[in-house]
Amino acid sequence: RVCMRFDMSSFFLPARGAAKGRKGLKRKKSETKKKKSTEKKVRLKDISLDEEIASDSDGEGTRELPQGKMSQVPGQGSESEEEEEETAPEKRLRLAKQYLSQLEEEESGLKDTSEIDHDAISHRLREGVLEQAGKLQKKVADLYSAPSADSIRVLRGHQLSVTCVAITPDDKCVYSGSKDCCIIKWDVQSGTKEVVFPGGRKGVAGGVVGHRGQVLALAVSSDGKFLASGGHDRVIHVWDVRSNLHLHTFTGHRDTVSGLVFRKGTHELFSCSFDRTVKIWNLDEMAYVETLFGHQDSVSSIDCLSRERPVTAGSNDRTARLWKVPEESQLVFNGHKASIDCVKLINEENFITGSQDGYGFIGVIGVIGFIGFIGFVGFTGGMKYSAN
Repeated sequence: RVCMRFDMSSFFLPARGAAKGRKGLKRKKSETKKKKSTEKKVRLKDISLDEEIASDSDGEGTRELPQGKMSQVPGQGSESEEEEEETAPEKRLRLAKQYLSQLEEEESGLKDTSEIDHDAISHRLREGVLEQAGKLQKKVADLYSAPSADSIRVLRGHQLSVTCVAITPDDKCVYSGSKDCCIIKWDVQSGTKEVVFPGGRKGVAGGVVGHRGQVLALAVSSDGKFLASGGHDRVIHVWDVRSNLHLHTFTGHRDTVSGLVFRKGTHELFSCSFDRTVKIWNLDEMAYVETLFGHQDSVSSIDCLSRERPVTAGSNDRTARLWKVPEESQLVFNGHKASIDCVKLINEENFITGSQDGYGFIGVIGVIGFIGFIGFVGFTGGMKYSAN
């Protein structure tokens, strides 16, 4: 028997000579790295010295960079660099000064004097701010009088009941929709029919586009460019006011389109329907934008002014809702004891609703509630509030 003893630790550890060899290699590598770094530093110093010499010897306002590019010496730049670009605050200030000077010229022209009434200018500025916010109120009721019987003109042409009307911003034309599925364009001055947009439950012959159900809603954009119509056939037709041609048809509602309104100053169209939804359409792109949900029953009426905040009446759910579209939220107003049939915005802060309970409630958006009511004899099927 031969007994052999192994030292297990020495079996797994490298030999002493090998360890020394590796340490030597590490030292050599570190020394070469140090040499390279010192060489780089020396080169950078030489380059900086060359640059300083070149800049001192150059007298024409330019110097040569290591990459061969030319750059301007500070203080000797071109004229375009000296002219600073106009910032946003400076632009606003310049436009404000131009607007004030324009107002001053208008005021001096009205009074035919060299003196400028600064109080009148400040008053006009305040009115402009209030009008932009939708809070401008003018007392004009005493300037109006009841029309005489001779000035009232009756327009006849529909075969069935008239359900909706819309007037162009220039007050020259009136559109009327009816249960006979037709839309008629009237001339206000002469009282004659200009154009008839035909329709019918069986369609229109000759490939002409028209409604196949009762027309219940009409709206004209604030610039008088577009006419939108909707009704029982669940579609929204868009027409060109000037050429009287059909432009587009929006589909998406699952039930009767009950109301249409354009946002003031834009081509943004809001529609409400018996399918309990409110939809937003962009007529510049002829595209669908968004659907708003919240009502628990058919939506009977809708209105909107300049802000992106339409207000709707929810029929049998007895609520009026203000939709804050940018904030993606809504305010709910309760108070009526019967179906709400119509709603109108007085301004951006107040609106009025009409209901089958015989009352019209005045709502305040900031308070989120009704602050008063008006008594009616019988049902209120519709309302119109003066823009002033």
